[in-house]
Amino acid sequence: MALFGPHGHPSRRVFRRWVLVLIIYLPAWQQVNAAAQAEQSSADLLAYDEIGRIHIKPPAPAPDAFTADAARIAFLPALPDSKSVYAAFGAAHALGMNPLTAIAAAPAFIAANSAAKVNQAEISAVSQEYLNAGVMIHAWFYRDWSHTEVPALSAGSITRPDLGVTYSLDLAKHIYREKRIASPNSLSEDTYAVSATDDVIATFEKSPVHTPLGTMILGGLGARGYKTEATFTTSGLIGWCSAGRHVLVEIEYLADLADPQSRAAPALEGSKWARDACMPASAASRREPGRLVLFRSTAFSGQGPNEDFVNVLERGNVRTSQRMEAFLFTVPANFTRADSE
Repeated sequence: MALFGPHGHPSRRVFRRWVLVLIIYLPAWQQVNAAAQAEQSSADLLAYDEIGRIHIKPPAPAPDAFTADAARIAFLPALPDSKSVYAAFGAAHALGMNPLTAIAAAPAFIAANSAAKVNQAEISAVSQEYLNAGVMIHAWFYRDWSHTEVPALSAGSITRPDLGVTYSLDLAKHIYREKRIASPNSLSEDTYAVSATDDVIATFEKSPVHTPLGTMILGGLGARGYKTEATFTTSGLIGWCSAGRHVLVEIEYLADLADPQSRAAPALEGSKWARDACMPASAASRREPGRLVLFRSTAFSGQGPNEDFVNVLERGNVRTSQRMEAFLFTVPANFTRADSE
């Protein structure tokens, strides 16, 4: 997997993947106190902010870096505008089309080309900042209802299984699209998906080692940690892992708070853990599925020159409520329907 392009800049594939995956309203910087923590298991509403990013060259950031990382995202510079460069090329072309000004066309093209190189360098530098900072989303959950927003992309989504629908929101244009989804009751228990990566085999040099890390306070919440170390070889490309030998070191901290997107289940072990670390199917905990992950870093090192990086997940501003805020799970009144799928 190439993290960088031929000139050392972030590859389009990685940058697009992270910018389209998931930047940000300014967080409210709320902290959850001990009294609120005691009520978490019975809360109707769970909300948090989440950062996902690639950290080039280990070591990974500290588990308590969410506030600093969120502030960095909030103050990212705007992407450079290329309109003036296109205008310069247009002007040079126009000069060349007129016999009276054709002699000035060549210098104009040279100047436009120089401007384009400067603009590209600026874009590459800012793109690197975006890649390093990561992408933040806001998420709200009520049972199996969900609402997520990525303001940097002016995108949002509301999923209502009870209505059999997902609404895709354009936050800038105030329009939405509606997509029908299958009701959970209509799905057979025998239904499953087959992926081409199911044929990839992970062979361990020795069994993964899981080490408890004790507890720490993250954003006002008590969190317990685990460290997993493993060395294995994959028979083919799967997610972040190309075919070959990989050394993974994963740190995970989670809270005693139910994860609205995953069910309680046994910890992932062996090949299941390796496959999910290489190609995460969700942000669910790998040590205690069903509990909310507050921080996870998965450090990859392998045979390729671009495989020395850390996949990082951070969550903060976690808050709960004893009442369901219905307005969060309905399309805003000032949005207009665009079409349906």
